Amino acid sequence: MNSHAYLRMCVLGMMLVTLAATASIVVAEAEAQSSVQDWYQLYTSAKDDIKRQAWAEAEKKLLQAIKSGPSQGPRILVRGGLIVPFSADYYLGEVYLGQGRAKEAIAAFDTAGKQNLSTRTGEFARLAEHRTTAVARVTDDLIRTAQADVTKGDLGSARTKAQEARALGGNAAGVENLLAGIKAAEDRANTKNAEGANPGTPGQTKEPTPPVDPELKPTAPPDEKPGTTTTPEDKKPGPVAGTVDPVRPPPVRGDAPAERIAMRQFFSGDYTAALDTLAPLNSPRALYYKACSRAGLALLSGGPDPATLTVARQEYRAALSGSTNFSRDEPYISPRVLQLLQTQE
Repeated sequence: MNSHAYLRMCVLGMMLVTLAATASIVVAEAEAQSSVQDWYQLYTSAKDDIKRQAWAEAEKKLLQAIKSGPSQGPRILVRGGLIVPFSADYYLGEVYLGQGRAKEAIAAFDTAGKQNLSTRTGEFARLAEHRTTAVARVTDDLIRTAQADVTKGDLGSARTKAQEARALGGNAAGVENLLAGIKAAEDRANTKNAEGANPGTPGQTKEPTPPVDPELKPTAPPDEKPGTTTTPEDKKPGPVAGTVDPVRPPPVRGDAPAERIAMRQFFSGDYTAALDTLAPLNSPRALYYKACSRAGLALLSGGPDPATLTVARQEYRAALSGSTNFSRDEPYISPRVLQLLQTQE
């Protein structure tokens, strides 16, 4: 092979190498451009889905944009020198809020808050507002379920939820009222346990409990005329600790043994026990004292739960719609309890 042929082959080889390298660069740039278009199109399409409240479609696209796109932040290069803010987490928070998934919304908004976004103006200006809305929803739900736990006597679960609500920082007054109600319920339970475990030692006199005659029949006692609301002096108990505006109980006239037991529990201030006893009963008297017990617990908790009050008022109205006359019971019920039940929603 002469020198000219050798040179031609070398030049041809170099040209082929250059073409291959150029092709690789073109392919890589095309793939990169395609990737940019994919995540950015997903992101912009998801924002359109949010405007029409297509939450599921928006969530799917945003998660894909996070997976395939660059790190989120205030200045992301898209193409042709175009720079845009990119925060799929912020829009995921809006999606979760729209779906009622407030806890997940808080987490998404918190992540977005760490991305150095401009929140004074522009599309992320409502970040703090939306997070506050999510916190309020979670807090209200925790308070509501904690109050239900107090009613059931599950004070450990109630306290855990109250502490979780306090950590969120929303509805501080409602949370503190709830904690006060839980503390009061715990104190009553501890007192009851202590009395059961320590009935007294020689030389000590146990504090007498308010007298309630266990033999009272469901009819008026001999020394009380029908239609009156007086109670013989020797049957008037003293104020009962832990009740709402403690009052003396009326003669116990339940139509069933469970009703009589529940009434004694109610007038001793143990509203939770009264609710448990009355749970399977739906007579007018049972409904009446269920309603009063729920209202008493609501007042003790310091933050009445709207759902619980709705149930209590329904029970109260159902009880009054029956044939049973409660005019002889009402003077012995706390006015605050009756006022809460009689308030229109």
